[in-house]
Amino acid sequence: MAVGEKSFRQLAGTLVRRLRRSDHGGQPVAGVEIEADLARIDAAFQKLLGRALDSTSEDHFRQVLQHRHLSADQIIESVAFSPERILRQTDLLNWLHRGREAWAASLPAWSRILDIGGSSPTTPEGALIELGYRHRPQRLDILDRPIDDQFHGRPTYDQVDTRFPWGEVRYHHGHAEQIDEIERLNDAWFDAVFMGQTIEHIELEHLDSVLGFIGEHLTADGVLVFDTPNRSVAADIFGTQFIAADHTHEFDVAEMIEIVERNGFRVMQEWGILASSERPFNPFRPETISLVSDTSRDAFVFALACQRA
Repeated sequence: MAVGEKSFRQLAGTLVRRLRRSDHGGQPVAGVEIEADLARIDAAFQKLLGRALDSTSEDHFRQVLQHRHLSADQIIESVAFSPERILRQTDLLNWLHRGREAWAASLPAWSRILDIGGSSPTTPEGALIELGYRHRPQRLDILDRPIDDQFHGRPTYDQVDTRFPWGEVRYHHGHAEQIDEIERLNDAWFDAVFMGQTIEHIELEHLDSVLGFIGEHLTADGVLVFDTPNRSVAADIFGTQFIAADHTHEFDVAEMIEIVERNGFRVMQEWGILASSERPFNPFRPETISLVSDTSRDAFVFALACQRA
């Protein structure tokens, strides 16, 4: 959910595709008019985002205005409702982290855990424990991307098997879509498979095979536990744009439940992280938002605990 020049340009590109005018093939707009429009857009950036219009975005918007893909008013409206403004002007990221911490702290003890996407950039014990999971497993297996291609950048420590006073952490590097190619996982069994904000990064066409692998490697009472952004609620804030550019798919609750049930799981428990008492979800009204609840469908992020059916 990083914000800045890249995220705003992606937003602008989305708006160009959604709002492309029917007269875009007409005569280009005069230079003087474009400069006046850019001055208005720069003023909007400074007022709404607290920064000047950067040169990359200025060049991009100059082309947008010149070819009449969007008007200055439409661009300014996009600034007002952009992820950058919402994330800068609200405490949404901090609330989300606090909500996820409270949720992780409530999870039960498991002896053997596989955490898919569970690398931390600074904590060798992994992201689940860093997030606030209160228990310590006898063994924690962490599967994440190659160390030079991880979401948070190259970790500050060696990701190798490490024994701690409470148990062992084993690292595996590869892509979740090819989890069945990780040889050391092929004969392993787990009491829990955890995915914290990971499932939305997995390519949708490979999700069934990933869930199939998980089901085959859970113990009889094992659970699949994960949290993920709620597309229906995120749409209240970001429209059709995904929360982050590296998400491959964002799910609503009903869609996600259909997918896990299709792959042989039944949902045992649901949580809502940042659940709102109002719709549409309004990040500017913190009094309407609770950190963790059992109201998954009206939450910015939802979490599920599933067992094999």
